Amino acid sequence: MAEQQPLLLQKTASTGGVYDTIISETNAEVEQLANDIKDLHETMGLVNQLVGEQGEQLNKVEDNVNVTQENTIAAVEDIELADEQNTSFRKKVICFAVVAVLLVVVLVIVLLVVFKKI
Repeated sequence: MAEQQPLLLQKTASTGGVYDTIISETNAEVEQLANDIKDLHETMGLVNQLVGEQGEQLNKVEDNVNVTQENTIAAVEDIELADEQNTSFRKKVICFAVVAVLLVVVLVIVLLVVFKKI
């Protein structure tokens, strides 16, 4: 039995070394996990910031689209008004031309009648 005690102590000492190694490895893994969690937290913060910035940019784009839509509607209304005014102007020019031709015809007739009497 005397020989077994030192052997048992040796096994216990070597087992203690294994436990120390396991504890040391576990501590290193826990520290690595904590560092990974910290990195993940920082990354998520950056992603959150980028999403917020992109949200602002999307809001600006949406506002610009709405303003462009309003301007386009106003431009269409202006073009329709201009077309109506152009049509009205053409009608007035045609009426003026017809009246001018009639006046010239009447003037010619009046001049012919007056000169024939002389």
